[in-house]
This record gives sequence, C-alpha cells and structure tokens, in this order.
Amino acid sequence: MNILELARFEELNGENFIDRPCDISILVNVYNFGNFLKETFEGILEQDTDFSMEVLVHDDASTDESQDIVKEYCEKYPNLFHGFIGHKNVYGTLSDSKCAEFENEWIRQYANGKYFAYCEGDDFWTDKDKIQVQLSYMIKHPECKLTMHDAIIWDYRNESRYRMKEGEPDHDLLVDELIMQKTGIWPTASMIFSKDVALSPKWMTECWVGDWPRQLYAIANGTVHFFGKAMSVYRYMHSISWSKRTSENIDMELKHCLQMMHFLVLYDNYTNGQNHDDIVERCGGFYLNLIGKVANYSDLISMIKKMSKDIRESFTWEIEQLESICMLLKCEECLPQELEKFVSEQKEFYIYGNGNNAHLLSEKLIKKGINFNGYVVSDNEIISLDVSNVFHLSDIKDKNIPFAVGVGPQHYKAIKKVLEDCKAKYIFPFVISDFPKVRI
Repeated sequence: MNILELARFEELNGENFIDRPCDISILVNVYNFGNFLKETFEGILEQDTDFSMEVLVHDDASTDESQDIVKEYCEKYPNLFHGFIGHKNVYGTLSDSKCAEFENEWIRQYANGKYFAYCEGDDFWTDKDKIQVQLSYMIKHPECKLTMHDAIIWDYRNESRYRMKEGEPDHDLLVDELIMQKTGIWPTASMIFSKDVALSPKWMTECWVGDWPRQLYAIANGTVHFFGKAMSVYRYMHSISWSKRTSENIDMELKHCLQMMHFLVLYDNYTNGQNHDDIVERCGGFYLNLIGKVANYSDLISMIKKMSKDIRESFTWEIEQLESICMLLKCEECLPQELEKFVSEQKEFYIYGNGNNAHLLSEKLIKKGINFNGYVVSDNEIISLDVSNVFHLSDIKDKNIPFAVGVGPQHYKAIKKVLEDCKAKYIFPFVISDFPKVRI
C-alpha cells in the first residue's frame, strides 16, 4: 500500500496540476491552525513575482475550521491551490521515520516545482518580494541549495515581537554556523530549497526532526545563503505549537534529544567527520539541556523504561551515552565504567579545569579513594594565590601525565586542540565524542 493512502486524502483541484511544471512549489502543512491559516494564505497570495507557483496544502485531519478554510481557498484559486484534506491524522500517529517517508512521497508524487518553499500554517510571509528575491538568487547561483532570511519572532508567552537575526548581513553561511546555531534557529517559513535537498535521503528519515537536518544536508551538498531582511513571522509557543508541547513534556524532550543525537552521528558519518568537533559540541547542547531538567539519575532511567521498545531499540547507543553522562552529573556514588577504567590505569593524573564539573569529578574520585595530582587550567586563567593544587598548563613539565578533563562539551574543541598540541593523553568524561561508524 502507498503510504499516502494512510491519510485517506480528499484531493482538491488535482486535475489542474497534472503534468504542469512550475518554478516553485509552496508546501503548507496544517493541523488545527484555523486561527492563523488565512494570514498564511494571504501572505502567499501577496507575492509579486515573475516565477510560476503552486501551493500544496496538506490538512492533517484538523478538528477545527482549518479544513473549511483550505476548501475556501482551493475554490477561490483553483489554479494555484492544490488541496489535500486528510481524514486520518498522520503526523500524530505514525512513527517519525514513517512521517518522513510520507512527506517525501507527497512531494515526489504531487509537487511540480524545481524549488520548494515551506510555510507552516501557523506562520506567515510579510514581504511581497520574498519569492522573487530568494529564487532569483538561487537561479543565478546554481550551487546554492538553500536560501533563508531573517524573521520576526512572535513570542506568545509575553506577546513580544522582535527580530531573530537582528543586524546580520546577507552572506553565505558557514558549516559551523549551521551546526552550532549560536545566533538561534532559522525559521521554516524563511526557507527555499532546491528539489534534490527537499527530498530527504533514506538515512535522514531514520530520525526525522524537521528543518535543521535539511539545512545541514543542504550545506553538505552546496552552499546556503542568508538574507538579512526580515520577510516572515514565526509564531513561537502558541497553544498548539510543537515548541510549546515539547517544552511542557519531558518525555517528548527525551525523544527529541535522542533523535538529534542520532542524526548528528549519521551526519558525522555522511560528511566523513569533516566537522566532528563542532558536531560533538552541538550534540552536548542537546543532552546537557535534557539532563538539566531531570532531577536525578533514577528519574532518567524511569523515563527511558517508559519509552516504547521500538524507540529504545532504535537509539540503543544514544541511550547508553546519555545514561553515562547523567550518571556522572546526577548520581553521587557512581562513576561511568569508561572513566573508572581510565583513572585506574594511571599511576598519576591531573584534572583539567577548575570549575563545577572539575570539582564534581574530584569529589567522586576522592569518595572512590582515587588520588590525583591537582587541577590544571589554561595559561590565561588567573589562579588564586591561596590555592596550592591548581597549576597552569605551562607549569606541567611532564606532559606524559594524563588528564581527566572536568569541562563540559561547550569547550571540547578548544581544549582538545591544546592537549593534542601537547601530545597529552586525556579523557573527556563529560563529553560524548567517540561516535560509532555507520554505513550511510
């Protein structure tokens, strides 16, 4: 059975789009967005462009007035709006890999465009030249696989509105910018992809987690360009948004964390480790954020046990790594097996770092009766005069003495380089860095 049959579509205006190539397909996913949907559609209709367009709208079995609104616009604009009224909810019932397969098949079977724009039914475009600007650039620069732009974030927690990328100029994004997202996300409604990027490869469907993986897939296969002009609005934390539902559900956050870790492992393999250290740091952001919301190690274990067998089996390695880091941070008496093995094999060693993680590590080692030489910090850090067992790295004459790094993943890249320059032996117990090899 074709996976699209699961939605039990009622197709609207399908006869008008058979064998009708166009420059760009605009994809709109809808689920109970009745309060927002007209603004989404009007932003599309206001586009002033030379390019031919079609709008594919999938309503995922909404229970509010969304389906009526989709039918209304399909009736008014039969040669622009291609509607798909779902009578069975897909995205709320299928596994994530099946959802990715569903979207791929929907695009493959019905979309006629050479390029693809996204606008979820709760966001909207605000600039009539958006399509013209982005698509003109991509046609002029065929190596460009994705363009994005600044947007206004409408934060429903306090009704504030502000620019997401205030002050950023037009530029080609670097890989580490996309991986680290230090200036925040790039919203769905800002993105226009080439067709080959819009159709996710099979390995990406294993951990379908939205826009960010597609952005990284795009830059692995070409360039990604950013426009500093704000041309859309991103509604954040409204009552039925994914962001709000996830933030209020720790079990959803756990699943999301595992998905992102899994994707980063796959992406690291896909790109042959070219950006491994950045990926390690970004991965750390996901698991530290989750662990910070868990009261103790036992709570995490209980949450994992509640997950379905299919999810646990899909993320076996990720769960093991997450448990190890949580054990170190949240279990007073426990040391991860790899760390205990490392320190037991050393006649002497230092702890690199002098912050909270370093002292947490030292307390655990002392409780286990394991001695260490002291703490080592980088040469530019100031050491208090009344502390006797903290040393600058340059003061350590014997660099053959190993280091247990008591620093989190946010500084992994810089500290790893320092220690490798010294040809030192080390372990990063607070960091997941040894990714498995996976055939892509």
